This record gives sequence, C-alpha cells and structure tokens, in this order.
Amino acid sequence: MTIKVCGLRSPQNIQEIASLPVDWLGFIFYEHSPRYVVGQEGLDVLLKGNSLRQQKVGVFVNATHSFLLETVQKYGLNKVQLHGGESPVYCEAIRQLLNAGGMEQVEIIRAFRVSRAFDFGITYEYEPFCSHFIFDTKATAAYRGTGHRIDWDILPFYEGDTPFYLAEVLSRKMRLWFAN
Repeated sequence: MTIKVCGLRSPQNIQEIASLPVDWLGFIFYEHSPRYVVGQEGLDVLLKGNSLRQQKVGVFVNATHSFLLETVQKYGLNKVQLHGGESPVYCEAIRQLLNAGGMEQVEIIRAFRVSRAFDFGITYEYEPFCSHFIFDTKATAAYRGTGHRIDWDILPFYEGDTPFYLAEVLSRKMRLWFAN
C-alpha cells in the first residue's frame, strides 16, 4: 500500500508528517485551493533540499506547461498529479517536455473523479503518457477532495493496464493517529 498525505503547507507540519511511515508528500500548486503552497514562508528551503525521504508529488489543475515544468524543476518533484480537465494531448505534451528537459524519471499521474456513471473507457487514451491513475470520488465542479469514500463497487469496471491508486479519506481513528 502506498500512503500519500496531501495538502501540506507549513514546514513544521511537513516535517512532522515526514517522520511518519508515509510514502509520498503532496503539495497543491493550484492557486484557487486553500492549500496552495506557493509563497508559504520556509517552504522553498524545505522542498528544494534533500531532507525529505518521501517522494514529492505536485498536484496541478489545468496548469500552463511552463508553470508545471518550472515548478517540477524548482522543487525537485518526483511526480506530477493532474487533477483538472487535462486531456490526453496535454499529458502527451507534458511527457514530451519533461523528457526533453532531462526529467524522464518524473511520473505523470492523472486523477479521475469517478461515480457509477463514469466511463472508464476514457482512461485508455491516457495510458501511453501516465504511469498511474488516481480514482477519486466525483465532486461538484470545484477541484478539491470531497471528504467522501469512493464507491469500491465501480472498480471492476476499470479494465485498463495502467496501475491505479484510490483517493481515500482517513477514518477518524487514522486521523487521530497521524495527528499524534
């Protein structure tokens, strides 16, 4: 199981979470999110350094190519999570730009907000460019988590070859454990 804690903003909180048995640390680079990290005091030093043993994931929503690439380089991100309306053409362009910039090792993860009505067939077009998918609970038009668990009964409808992760909400017991 891979555990990612996302939406981290304060250097102290990041260091506390980094001391726990988590695999990935997620940072939101979407300016309309309340968890947007750009401009947070002390964050540049922490993210640019090599003090974090976890993989650093940048979460982007419909970002320009230049902003995404500059951010990956600036913070040494290991993974790019696309959580907006990014098309397969966008993913292909980002893959090509990362490769051309010597960042072949940076993985692209495309998030999909799913419900019983979701057509998993659209994921096939993304497979050549994405190392993984994330299936998240379908929300309103806003690009953010819902706080609701995904409907696991729909997962057998995914028949693709690209591995996927589930965006899950921690139980109250788990949240208390992580807080202590």
